[in-house]
Amino acid sequence: MISRILKILFLTVLVAGLSAGQVTTTRSAVFPRTTIETYPENERRPILDYLDGARIAANRVAELFATGRELELDDEFAAMAKRGQKVFVREYVNRIRQTYGSVKSYEFRCQVLEAPAENPEAPDLQRARSAVYYSFSTPKRPNGDLFLTVKTMRIGNEHAASYLGVDNYRGKADPCLQEKQANSK
Repeated sequence: MISRILKILFLTVLVAGLSAGQVTTTRSAVFPRTTIETYPENERRPILDYLDGARIAANRVAELFATGRELELDDEFAAMAKRGQKVFVREYVNRIRQTYGSVKSYEFRCQVLEAPAENPEAPDLQRARSAVYYSFSTPKRPNGDLFLTVKTMRIGNEHAASYLGVDNYRGKADPCLQEKQANSK
């Protein structure tokens, strides 16, 4: 009994550590993709190219998460691990599955650019991060009010997963998360 309680406590601390350990405490400015798409062509094109590349990496992570392929999911975070960041993806995902059940379906909701706050008018795409949000449903939560957040950053010329988190909004989600997108899966 005590070992079971200690195991649950350990996993809870591990889950909290994943969320806290992956978030850098620097300030950033957040720009929804829909806002960036309204910029003049010469301003928006490099940012949209960055977001498109980031979305490919985020979609891979979301697919692996949804299909229960944790070992491959670990590989998506390998670049961050090489940089010294501790990432406990498998443990976190297993805890999500224990809490909510396996993913039945998921769909893209929105994407934002997180740019360093020092110069948000001209975001430094080498230091910026992309955050992609997906709604998903499980047998225990069939309404799609669980949200997967996948953050990526550019390491060299490649986009690498840097954060994976699940939020349970229950109807209190940000407006961009409530809109269904045409490019859903």
